[in-house]
Amino acid sequence: MTYRSKIHSRKTPQRGFSLVELLVAMVLSLILIAATAQSYVSSKATYRNTTQVSELQGNVRFSSYFLSTEIKKTGNMGCFQDVTSVLQDNAGNLGLFDFSVPVQVWSFQGTEENTNYVIGSDTPVAAGVGRGQWRNKDNVRLPAKLRDRIVPGTDLIVFTSVGENLPVALEDGNKVADLDLEVNGRHTADRGQLILVGDCQYADIFQHTTNSKIRFSLDGNVNPGNNTFNSGWSRPWNSAHEVRAINHFAYYIG
Repeated sequence: MTYRSKIHSRKTPQRGFSLVELLVAMVLSLILIAATAQSYVSSKATYRNTTQVSELQGNVRFSSYFLSTEIKKTGNMGCFQDVTSVLQDNAGNLGLFDFSVPVQVWSFQGTEENTNYVIGSDTPVAAGVGRGQWRNKDNVRLPAKLRDRIVPGTDLIVFTSVGENLPVALEDGNKVADLDLEVNGRHTADRGQLILVGDCQYADIFQHTTNSKIRFSLDGNVNPGNNTFNSGWSRPWNSAHEVRAINHFAYYIG
């Protein structure tokens, strides 16, 4: 007898994700996406803060370098002892050129110690704050030259020193009563430049008032300008005397 075996195959139906599994997967995906987004936002904020701090530190180093350089030179008058200024003593900007005070500070009113002041976002011009809001130690208001340039609530500091020799020699024929100082050749001073001429005993400070390069002129229309001569120069300045520029550097937030 022949036996035949019958193999019975049972097909197993395919199974997909159940609704619960799908929901769990979606929740896990959202959590992962949220964590990734949060990590990105945090990294971006950290990068932005680090960049801002770095820029601030760079600005501080930049400012400190220039300030320290100016502080080292401040008040330096070389060997000049008896210095006479012939600048106008009633000009609106004379406060910037007070050679007896090599460092001057104008403070904004209301920002003294133990007071609160909120610096706004207005530009100096838009703020419309009068220069009388700034005062120095002698209660002198802000010089007119700096009107509408300084952010209200901030201060101004000015350094004064004698600069390097100008590459020029004076003529030997200059007299005490001369209004101009003739030079041998041409000089490099610009109109409005403050200049010191003298030796280790006497010196005069004046302002070059024209665009002339063949003489130093005193009668042009600049500020602060020079006083009308009564007694003339301290000495008849000539080629044996030094000619130097006067440096004024004002630091402020504008």
